[in-house]
Amino acid sequence: MKIIKTHDRDFFYKYANYNTAINILGNLEVRWSSPLLFNDPFDTQVGIHLDFTSEEIGKMIFAEEEPSLANDNPYSSLIKQLRKERHKLNPAKFTSKVIPEIIEDRNSYKKLLHDENLAFIQEVKRMRVFCVSEIHDNLLMWAHYAGQHTGVVLKLKCIPELDTALCAAREVKYRPKIPVLATKEEYIKKYTGQIKDINHGDVFEKLAVTKSEHWIYEGEWRCITFRPINEKLYDVYTLYPEEIDAIYLGCRMDKQNRDNILKLLTGKLKHVKISMASRSRTQFCLDFDDITKLKR
Repeated sequence: MKIIKTHDRDFFYKYANYNTAINILGNLEVRWSSPLLFNDPFDTQVGIHLDFTSEEIGKMIFAEEEPSLANDNPYSSLIKQLRKERHKLNPAKFTSKVIPEIIEDRNSYKKLLHDENLAFIQEVKRMRVFCVSEIHDNLLMWAHYAGQHTGVVLKLKCIPELDTALCAAREVKYRPKIPVLATKEEYIKKYTGQIKDINHGDVFEKLAVTKSEHWIYEGEWRCITFRPINEKLYDVYTLYPEEIDAIYLGCRMDKQNRDNILKLLTGKLKHVKISMASRSRTQFCLDFDDITKLKR
């Protein structure tokens, strides 16, 4: 069954060390892992939180502009009364005595936050992620994920006709801050009756495809699914031979390993194009030479 792609890309790239490459090419298998195995402890594993303090909610009482209050909001009358009397309020007493009463509703958010994070821990254990990149020649990626240039980069093709997972890959967004359960503005709107409720359902999704700006060089995309929890925290998935379009060999790969790779690119993989990386003489970049004719 032909599926509808969720993006406009035809190819993605998988960086791998030599041993991983041998396994992928020899068995046509790739590993999808739980984020708990990732090298970045902030990646998906941080849980969810609010981005404001209790005191900030109380500030709306002293706002110059009249807030929009819904008649059916249980706190509307209290807020209106407090605003009438706000000029008589002592800020210190207001903070210590009145705010706890006003923000009673926020305590339900604290409980929700606790419950959601407990559930999220289990979801992270069940989550399986296959990480790929939109670029094949990043020097840091070659150093970090391709055995310090002794490994490979696989060019993987999206094939809707075969319902391949990469057709539904999601782009990772790089942000300075962790996604939140609700912003101060959203909470105030709910609290004042401007909106009925806050949608929390997409927070898990946001966390799974949001990383720190430090990692922006990766140009990462992800395929995500959920599986029963197991001790290994990963599952193995099969690739179609047609998904492997080309392979780039690292500039530090020795001849023996290169020959071992070439021997696997026969039969179902005889269509795979091969390029050998080399260091540019004039720039900090890699050059790639087509060596497909050397295939045995």
